Amino acid sequence: MVCAALSGDMCRVCDWHTRDEWNKFIWQVSDWDVNMYLDCLP
Repeated sequence: MVCAALSGDMCRVCDWHTRDEWNKFIWQVSDWDVNMYLDCLP
C-alpha cells in the first residue's frame, strides 16, 4: 500500500527500515516477558 505512493527507491528504503525496526523489536525481551515466562522454564 505504501509503495503505491512512493517511487521505487523510496519504497525500497521504507521497506528496509520497516523490516529493520521489526527485527529489532522481535529480538527484545521485556520485563513483562521475563516475569510472565521465566517461571515456566524447567
